[in-house]
Amino acid sequence: MRYFHPQVGISAFHIIFPNESFNDNNHRLGLRYILHGEVMIPIQSFYFTPRVFQMQQRKATDLITGMEFGFNIQNQTLMFKKFFAGIFFRNDFSTAFDASILMIGTQIKHWQLGFSYDINTSELANATQKRGAFEVSVIYTSKSTIPKKITIPCDRI
Repeated sequence: MRYFHPQVGISAFHIIFPNESFNDNNHRLGLRYILHGEVMIPIQSFYFTPRVFQMQQRKATDLITGMEFGFNIQNQTLMFKKFFAGIFFRNDFSTAFDASILMIGTQIKHWQLGFSYDINTSELANATQKRGAFEVSVIYTSKSTIPKKITIPCDRI
């Protein structure tokens, strides 16, 4: 783990423009595009990962930027593989930065468990009485199905 590990991705949602109306109105959802990228930078047992996530649907645009810091556990007898924490900022391009996001979590074998808290910094803070929102994430990453070693049988040997 002594190298940079970049990841980029793009996705599109609502590509068939589904109707979201509960009555007879014909209100179609617009396409939603997401572009994201990150670079994991390891330093011995620690790592940090700057991330950017941009989402757009019709005239609504969100940009989330931030950093995750983590510690990889080298002891193979423990269930825990890593602990991490991060801070992110959300910008909706109409009210500047509208939220700060704090997160912590751990990875246990193939399961990642995270907790985050969104702190409202826009006018929405008045509507929520300056309370943010807790979020819980559970992620399962399966073992790779890519073979580590490929052998080609040869009848000459």
